[in-house]
Amino acid sequence: MKKRLLAVFLALALCVGLTVPAFAAGTKKVVEDQAHGVKITMNGFLRVETRRYNCGVWYNEFEERLSGTTPEFTIYVVADNSTVTVEALPGRKYADPSFVEATKDLKDRPGITSEDPGYAVYKAFSENKSQYAYELRYAFDWDPEGPWFQDAVMPPWPLEKAVTYTVSPSSDDYFSLSASYDVFWLCESDYNKLVPATVQASSWARAAVAQAYNAGIMHFSPYILDCTQGMTRADFAAVTVWLYAAAMGKSSWELDVEKDHPFTDATWEDTMLDEEIGMAYNLGFIKGSNSAGTLFSPKATLTRQEAAAMLGRVYTKLGGTIPAVSNTTFADDGSVAGWAKSEVAFMSGKDIVEGVGDNKFAPTKTLSIQEAVIMANRMLETLK
Repeated sequence: MKKRLLAVFLALALCVGLTVPAFAAGTKKVVEDQAHGVKITMNGFLRVETRRYNCGVWYNEFEERLSGTTPEFTIYVVADNSTVTVEALPGRKYADPSFVEATKDLKDRPGITSEDPGYAVYKAFSENKSQYAYELRYAFDWDPEGPWFQDAVMPPWPLEKAVTYTVSPSSDDYFSLSASYDVFWLCESDYNKLVPATVQASSWARAAVAQAYNAGIMHFSPYILDCTQGMTRADFAAVTVWLYAAAMGKSSWELDVEKDHPFTDATWEDTMLDEEIGMAYNLGFIKGSNSAGTLFSPKATLTRQEAAAMLGRVYTKLGGTIPAVSNTTFADDGSVAGWAKSEVAFMSGKDIVEGVGDNKFAPTKTLSIQEAVIMANRMLETLK
């Protein structure tokens, strides 16, 4: 009787257009990864999701905080126990038996050197990867206790033949997101264990902080670091370098800038940002914290007038002009340092740096990370 009622229900549902879980097992989805020369066929495709997840999280003893990255993953979610087939695209070839035999002792090695037997054969492949269907053998292992991804990498490797994977739910405490191709896939049970990253900031600031991170002006992840805490001088020095690079359509590592500096308290032993501090110094964005210019006080919290002055120096380095003024229009102008008045007046006039209410600027008030990066991103938007 139950079977008959179910059959009647399904027939009625189809007639009246009701939603029936006919595709609960998934549909077929084919994605071509041109970079690696492979076609990926998912026979249990359910949906595709794009979100940010924390990755490679570790405790930074220099800065006494968590560090890591928060990349954006596009994940193809497939049905539990469905299959994914990876095969060569037309025009791409598989590894021949001679390659397989010559490199059989190298495949599970994290690195391959000229000392290894089979090196010449592998080198010939690596110099001609565009002819092959190959995988990067890059994986992200999810730690549910974190929760975050840890990544592991092995040398690129040509496919020996078409491979079909059964994508089953993990039975242990870890499971891997295959990153061997430009297409990532997970079965639904494992995908549901993932926890998307959340910006660690005040509710009013989250969207703006995320925008600053997306703009490429932050050297740390706001999804990992608590952005309500104070912004240090070292961190903001690095932000000015990344901001300067972003304004020119570059990454900070593309800048050809000297990294040496005169600060005895900002060496590698003091901070992992010593090179960024050196770049900010040589670009003219920062100055010393003592009259001799030999100290920088990297862990000191940034003040509002320091932020305005540093952003102003980035602006002028990019070719902008800041008029010199003797006074600002703020009621507490007398508290604004002479070396910062022009920048405070200009930056507040552009709504890059705002007052704190009652027509006051509060120049020596410390800035939180979220306030500082929002200011930096406002300037980037102003420069566009």
